[in-house]
Amino acid sequence: EQHHECVQCGETFATAQGALSHMRSPVHLEPKFPCPQCGDKFKQVSDVSKHIEAGNCIKISRPQIVQAVRKFEAKQGCRNTFTTPLLENGNSSALLTSYEATSAAWDGKAFRCALCERSFRELPHLNQHLRSATHDVNNFRCR
Repeated sequence: EQHHECVQCGETFATAQGALSHMRSPVHLEPKFPCPQCGDKFKQVSDVSKHIEAGNCIKISRPQIVQAVRKFEAKQGCRNTFTTPLLENGNSSALLTSYEATSAAWDGKAFRCALCERSFRELPHLNQHLRSATHDVNNFRCR
């Protein structure tokens, strides 16, 4: 049985294609793409986007992202190109709600999400969950 090894890290692969895919991937690159909000660096531009969209950036919230995209659409004259239409009366506050848990979320065993009852061992993990898209209204659309 032949194994193919990455010359940089020594990881072995069953196929030459597997080793080639690994070596072409960004796995060995230095992170060089900074988050424009917090400065954390990532190996790919798409990782910066994932970092922000997942609610992992401590300097910007998902509601702030939605507001920024809506402002961009308005400025460009292309309302609802990327975002879903606002409610009939134009009130978007329901779409831009953000949550933050406190120590009151502790139920004696874990920190519990009041929206879905999911439990977390640590408060920062619950707050990361609340900053994520898990409970968001569907603000964006693909065309």
